[in-house]
Amino acid sequence: VGWIGSLQSSISLDRNWNQDKKKIQRLCQSFLSKRDYKWIKPWVFFFYPEGTRMTPQKLLDAQKFAKERGYAVLEHLMQPRVKGFSYLAHHLYEGLGCVIDVTCLYHPSPPQPIDVLVNTRLAKYTHLHLRVFRQHEIPQCRDENDLGALDQWLRDRWAEKDEIMARMKQNRIPFKVLNRTPWRATAVYAVWAVITNFVLFHVLFPVPSMLFWFLVITTLCPAAIVCIEYPATGRQINPFDLSRYQKKKA
Repeated sequence: VGWIGSLQSSISLDRNWNQDKKKIQRLCQSFLSKRDYKWIKPWVFFFYPEGTRMTPQKLLDAQKFAKERGYAVLEHLMQPRVKGFSYLAHHLYEGLGCVIDVTCLYHPSPPQPIDVLVNTRLAKYTHLHLRVFRQHEIPQCRDENDLGALDQWLRDRWAEKDEIMARMKQNRIPFKVLNRTPWRATAVYAVWAVITNFVLFHVLFPVPSMLFWFLVITTLCPAAIVCIEYPATGRQINPFDLSRYQKKKA
């Protein structure tokens, strides 16, 4: 994950605003100077305002934090960390085309770190809800020392987001099911796994035959697991019952 983030020009944060502000400031300066980004348009920034994974205890702490400061108390989401978003949105406002808000509900439960290692799926189904906010809908602040309007804008969106999550959990938001299978991606992965092993360990850096085939079989294990698991658990069955929503609409 660290290598992926580095290749995507992600910056690591320390959750200390005095330190993080300097990193975000350097990112904005580099972007505005167009030293690194002038050949690639449009650019997309991914931002996770909650800043941590949800746990029951963290949710209780976030609710206590909100009550102490008079913020909206959220039932399904953590409180957003507004400083980084507001600073980034303020300094890049001229190039800010829109903000896309993505709300994600995993079914039957959110993935855990162990799922990345032992499961071929992080979740059986994922329900995504998207909202788009154009530049004119986002407050513009005059001074970086007074970003209260942007802070409040994000908190208001998070309160709305909490209501959206509640409706998603109650199957009250219609959606379209994308019936896709993993076979094409699995086949592409398997072919490139064999080619990569052959080039690296048979042509460029030859290894003993037994070790070579061990490496090939090891890299093909994920594809084999998909082939075994998907027919048993991957039937395209809609996990959400829309009948209640459809009846209400009628």
